[in-house]
Amino acid sequence: MRSESEPEPPNTSERSSIATVVTSEGKRAQEAFRRIPTRHQRQEYADLVFQVLRGQEELLQFDKGRTRFFLGGTKVDFNKEVLVLLPHAQASGSTVVTYGIPLLNERTLTFPIETANPTGNETQDMAYYCLVVAVDRSRVDTVVLQAGEHRHASLSLESP
Repeated sequence: MRSESEPEPPNTSERSSIATVVTSEGKRAQEAFRRIPTRHQRQEYADLVFQVLRGQEELLQFDKGRTRFFLGGTKVDFNKEVLVLLPHAQASGSTVVTYGIPLLNERTLTFPIETANPTGNETQDMAYYCLVVAVDRSRVDTVVLQAGEHRHASLSLESP
């Protein structure tokens, strides 16, 4: 039995949060980050924003009791990596959300979000998603979160 302080294991029955990498450009992008195993959808993601955690101090400030929830036993070497939180909110829980194939263009890593509503029904309940990745500082300068063709946000991996 798991104690309250232990992280909840990822729900492996949920749809994969990163699409399969199929192109050589996609494979290059895949080498620039690693996915931190977390659940794809949770109500607790409602207060998250797209952000970079650059070191242990920032992680502790962010923590507020959530670090073990996000990281579990995963180790992050902040000398080589940063943590990036890529949250997404959807107005209907019936909408399927997938983090698409990441693209690495020069030193910019883009994570597209793809949505579909296979049933055509709107359930009118908010659904919150988050992908957590450790990004290689030596390969990437900027991370972009792209939802749709025109909406996107970008963050520098360096200190603001």
